[in-house]
Amino acid sequence: MSLSLVCVHGRLAGVFDFGGEVDAKLRGTVESAGYRVVGVSPEGLLDAKFLSGLDLLILPNASRFPVVGLIPFRTFIESGKDVLFLGPQPFSELTILHNGNWMNLAERYDNIKASSYQRVEFPEATAWSRACHLKEIPSELTIENGTFSYKLQQLRGWDSYGTTISLPAGTDILRVEAKGSENTTKFSVEITEKDGSRWVAVKPLTTSWQTIVAIPQDFRFWRDCRPSRPRGHEGDLVRMEECQSIVVGLSDTHTKGLKPGEQGFQLRNLGALKAQFPVVDSKNELPNIETFYPPFKQVEILDKPGHFHTPVRFCGRGINQNPRWRWNPFVVKNGKLIPENSLLTMRHIWMTILLDGPTTASRSCSRLATIAAPVKLDDPEYLEAVALLCQRLNQRVELIAGGTDKYGLFAEQQLQLGAEVLFMDDEALAKGAIVKAKLGKTTMEFRTSPDNGRRQRLAGEVTGLKPDTSYTATAELWVDGVLNDAIEHEVNVVPSRETLASMDKERIRVVGDNFMLAGKPWYPVGINLFFTNMACLDGPDYLRGTMAVGFYDPKLADKDLDTMAKLGINMAAIHLQGDTHREKTYNNLLDFFTRCRRRNIYVMGYIRAADPKFLNEGILREVVGDSGLTLFPTLFAIDTSWEPGNYWFRDKNREWFDRQWRTWVADRYGSEKNAMADWAFEPRRDKDGKLVSPSNDQLVHDGDWRVYVAAYRRFMDDETSAMWNKSASLVRRIAPYQLVSFRQGNTLPQDFALTGPVAHLDFICPEAYTINHSEDGYDAAGFITRLINHTGNGKPIVWMEFGKAIWNMETMKTDFSRLDEVADYHKMIYEMVLETGANGTAPWWWPGGYRVNEGSDCGITNADGSPRPAALMLKHYAPLLKKPRTRPVGDILFEYDRDAHAGGYCWLAFNAGKDAYRAARKAGKQLRFKTLATGTTSATVPLIAVGNVPCTGTNPPKYLNAEINGIQVKDANGQWKSLDDQIILPEGTAPIEIRLDLLNLGEATWIAPKNLTSPASGDVVVLSNGEVAGGIEANAPRFGKVMTKPIVLKTEIGKPQVFSLKLAAYDRTSFGPSILINYDKAPSKPNIILLRLN
Repeated sequence: MSLSLVCVHGRLAGVFDFGGEVDAKLRGTVESAGYRVVGVSPEGLLDAKFLSGLDLLILPNASRFPVVGLIPFRTFIESGKDVLFLGPQPFSELTILHNGNWMNLAERYDNIKASSYQRVEFPEATAWSRACHLKEIPSELTIENGTFSYKLQQLRGWDSYGTTISLPAGTDILRVEAKGSENTTKFSVEITEKDGSRWVAVKPLTTSWQTIVAIPQDFRFWRDCRPSRPRGHEGDLVRMEECQSIVVGLSDTHTKGLKPGEQGFQLRNLGALKAQFPVVDSKNELPNIETFYPPFKQVEILDKPGHFHTPVRFCGRGINQNPRWRWNPFVVKNGKLIPENSLLTMRHIWMTILLDGPTTASRSCSRLATIAAPVKLDDPEYLEAVALLCQRLNQRVELIAGGTDKYGLFAEQQLQLGAEVLFMDDEALAKGAIVKAKLGKTTMEFRTSPDNGRRQRLAGEVTGLKPDTSYTATAELWVDGVLNDAIEHEVNVVPSRETLASMDKERIRVVGDNFMLAGKPWYPVGINLFFTNMACLDGPDYLRGTMAVGFYDPKLADKDLDTMAKLGINMAAIHLQGDTHREKTYNNLLDFFTRCRRRNIYVMGYIRAADPKFLNEGILREVVGDSGLTLFPTLFAIDTSWEPGNYWFRDKNREWFDRQWRTWVADRYGSEKNAMADWAFEPRRDKDGKLVSPSNDQLVHDGDWRVYVAAYRRFMDDETSAMWNKSASLVRRIAPYQLVSFRQGNTLPQDFALTGPVAHLDFICPEAYTINHSEDGYDAAGFITRLINHTGNGKPIVWMEFGKAIWNMETMKTDFSRLDEVADYHKMIYEMVLETGANGTAPWWWPGGYRVNEGSDCGITNADGSPRPAALMLKHYAPLLKKPRTRPVGDILFEYDRDAHAGGYCWLAFNAGKDAYRAARKAGKQLRFKTLATGTTSATVPLIAVGNVPCTGTNPPKYLNAEINGIQVKDANGQWKSLDDQIILPEGTAPIEIRLDLLNLGEATWIAPKNLTSPASGDVVVLSNGEVAGGIEANAPRFGKVMTKPIVLKTEIGKPQVFSLKLAAYDRTSFGPSILINYDKAPSKPNIILLRLN
């Protein structure tokens, strides 16, 4: 569709040039589009009156711009004026004036390198201190003849050396000669100021010596510090002359993307100097401008060097989306500017309407257009495009949005049809416009009113929609009888709730170690799906998520889902409410589920309201239950927590659990005194002398604290199991059709996810970011998979996140040279999954391009949605991953003992475990995990306590453990009632009977007593105040649920009593949590008694 342009002649266009001159051909082209043209010099930018008189500002070399012009430019667009950028990536070469020359940053670096400097000597090697993640990995620092040499066997986490050092007064630049290695292509330098603030710069290295310059704006504030005054705020920069210490080294955080293997670099001739001209560009004078600035918002078109596109933004499909912009991509064809909203091909010509302005100071909407390609003012075709864009900017009425207010809905929901219109000035508003809208057989026509302001919404209600039906919505903008713009999109009315509830054959279930669909094994070949429009978004926008109103685009959903289906992807993991956890995504999800169902793609949805730490029944019920989302077979699983293994028990976060830890110790050991005797170690305490968690070092390295740490790990298991018991139970009540799981995070020293909550999950989801791209990494991942097979009791396993970040923070570009490396890493994971019998995969993530809040690019597609090698690899692996397979039982026994080393299963995985897996693999076999409890019962299991110490009766048995699912009390009518907190019974109720709902968390099978009056040794009984009061109804295997037979509480009417209940393997040991029940008269309520949990 080509659109006619309504032009207004005589508007004034200013063309920027450092000399204030205008190219003759460009002048003629702009004048032919109906503008008067003047030149704009840097001085002209500073003339507020002159600049405010322009209607259009044209930047013929958009990348190169004077720093002094940033504030005037910001003011210009805040006033609602138009801009035309010629050339890609505006403002990527900011310049300053020095000695009559305008210099960009690279030219300033060259000037600095040629300047004289004051030599700063490296302190001798003994003055440097090492800081690292793993002390076991060899690292070496030498300083000889003034040359600093660093070597590291392999990078795991971080490894650096620091020393106290002062820099001369007035220093604002560092320079040093540096040399890297084949694997070490960058290093970091950190300055800690005297106030404690930390600043980190990352600099590139080559295999030859080169001079490196670091200026203040190269350093980023590192928030892991506690300065004595507020630092790191907007506009704050490092103050080099306040330097107290310097740290140099490598890390997965700052120098991510290094090749695996030995690392090393050298430094010499460290110097400090003060620049003879400004080295710091003005900070924060130009806000981020969507699709234009910063430069990362434009990405080079892969098959057209020098031509750039922007990731997809809101194209106007749908009203009431509250968009922040309207993005209009164009193509020039047959002398016309044609909208290209199909999204099938990314275009280098577009216009973006900033609907809420670039800042809160914006007084009206501004329009910014571009030809993001090399400027060719001698090319008639190029000048034609310039003329057409200028004519387009002369159009004074814009169609912001059109269609319906929902993309997906139930038939009984209301649906609005119409458009949103923007008038660029009062003259256009007075003339007015007409909107014609259509959906199915419904047609509507609206006329704007001069009384309703420059931005108007015109809509009416549509009725008579049919369930399970798709419609096309269209909206057209007509001005003076001419079609100015048009928008269309699909609307999906989903099946009725009754129909959805009957779709049992489409639902995925778990049977043994398999997912099952329609009676056959189903294997998730997945992706963590954020649509390609998430690339390069600013943080606040990105956090709203791919399903959020104003960001979800049904056309883009189709494009990305089509690509996924062609690659063989059959599962998408998404956020149901975005990272803000409050987005109203409901109707977008209805549309998305419909589109997924057409392609047999199933969805795992994360919602924070299901997270045990943030559990919120109201939100969960609103979003998943009452909404009807639970009825959709497409939503096969609820992701209840996002990487808790990374942060729940990390560093100071463990303080959140200290109170529970002390309670657990008192219960399982009887007292702290007993515990300390068992541990033979003085544990950590807070400033008040209270027991607290082990330190980071104690969770990593082995030592005298091993038993203390083993106890803490058992506590972590018990605590998180109880938390997920509550969470999973709630999810299953509200969403009975969905499976329950969560993504682990990483296998870290503080991780609990593979042993704690697993009894309550339907499948287990490890992540692979701690898995190196190496044989060691492969074998560690293989070991972890076999470990989960053991700890998860054979449940399905899906490797939920893995990938590599290839964004180069120094160049602020994707490092395309590493695409094959990324693909090879994905291949390694796929091969490991097939070898170990895991069930599925979901790499991180779909969209390529810059992820602002993380500084990464892990996409398996490019920013235009085309597959990268890691995605194309799925064409080979998807069929293999979907092929039915049997999980191997294992041939070679591995004696698994988490308590043997304080580092727990994390230490095992990356040390003895990976070695054992490799040996088995090279023999063509698989590991089969075994413990001392394997194949035993409560009568035969060895009586060993946590930490591999003797079981004394006052410490927790290692292989016997239980969880209380619930307690029930029989009321006066003989009905069993839940005792959640307290329960009221009529006085005289006798006998008082209770029963326990139990879960076997240990590996040994529980044996039910055949005769409670004479239990056999090892029968699982309930002790009440030390005496046998009941027993389990039936044998219970690992993770088995079982009820006890009724237990009679021996109450004495009118006498307060406390009953202490405890499970025991009769005549052997007690185990699990204690239960205290108070029996007493209800206050102020005669003839009423209370049973209350303590």
